[in-house]
Amino acid sequence: MSTATLPVNFTIHGLDPEVAKALRDYADRGKTSLNAAAKDILRRFFRIPTADEQARIEAWGRFFGSIPKEDGEEWLKTLEPFEQIDEDMWK
Repeated sequence: MSTATLPVNFTIHGLDPEVAKALRDYADRGKTSLNAAAKDILRRFFRIPTADEQARIEAWGRFFGSIPKEDGEEWLKTLEPFEQIDEDMWK
């Protein structure tokens, strides 16, 4: 088994009181433990989706990713008239 697949445990020493309070407040708002709150914050900071989030990303990716690039470029061209501003409308 690769060490990359094993959970990693560590302790943070000397946490600033302001950071500790913010973490406690975050955990209280989420009705969760400090450990779970810290893991959530780290996951969000590093933009690593949870398994549920990854499943949703993949589900939507299949929907949105099903348009071939050439067709997507053609579709974007059809939107160009909507990007033009009629200056007389804004007077």
